[in-house]
Amino acid sequence: MQPKIDINSDLGEGGALDASIMPFISSCNIACGGHAGNIKSMQASLDLAKKNNLKIGAHPSYKDFENFGRKSIKISSLKLYTDLAFQLENFHEIASKNKLTVNHWKPHGALYNDLFFDEAKAEVILELFYDFGFEGELYVAPGSKMKELALQEGFKISTEAFADRNYQSNLQLVPRSLPKAVITSPEVIAERLLKMILTKQVISLEGEIIDFDFQTVCLHSDTPNAIQIASCIHKTLQKNNIQIG
Repeated sequence: MQPKIDINSDLGEGGALDASIMPFISSCNIACGGHAGNIKSMQASLDLAKKNNLKIGAHPSYKDFENFGRKSIKISSLKLYTDLAFQLENFHEIASKNKLTVNHWKPHGALYNDLFFDEAKAEVILELFYDFGFEGELYVAPGSKMKELALQEGFKISTEAFADRNYQSNLQLVPRSLPKAVITSPEVIAERLLKMILTKQVISLEGEIIDFDFQTVCLHSDTPNAIQIASCIHKTLQKNNIQIG
């Protein structure tokens, strides 16, 4: 059977590359107004996604435009629920008006990272799933509390890898504040990802080989050389008979 992998990207965040990167991916995570985005940008992103036949996902975050949602916030479960529900309601309403199905949710930035270990915040996400009656997928980090609880509750998930980020030996991402957190060479990223897909393993920054089974891969549209990276990955996977979808 031909290997298949979903390639996703975080879009609708105010960058200029959305239209250029969409032909190389199969799903998109659209900012809902927490760290970036507004009603107008959500509509524009959905129009582009429809044109490119992409799976559509919501990309909610801490309510934090100032830090682009990349700073962890101490917040009550009720306040987090309220902030995320507002973002998701707007996104789902726009998608519904356009007769588009929301395929998945993927939390953004610091919230995504906090869900690795914060059970209370993970429970808020699952409560939102219940209350929305959402039957789509949740994109989750490997080894995270979010993944553990979602599986226990029987939710659909896709475990996510990052093509342009280095990993620690516990499968957490190397913090952006540290050297070598982000990989920028298109060729290095493409070959690394190919090996990850074929072996279901990743080599951590410390040099440890770790088993890593994943179903979706994130490409950051704000990484330097983002379009070149996306194109190189696309060509490398096609050359090795790996389907993107």
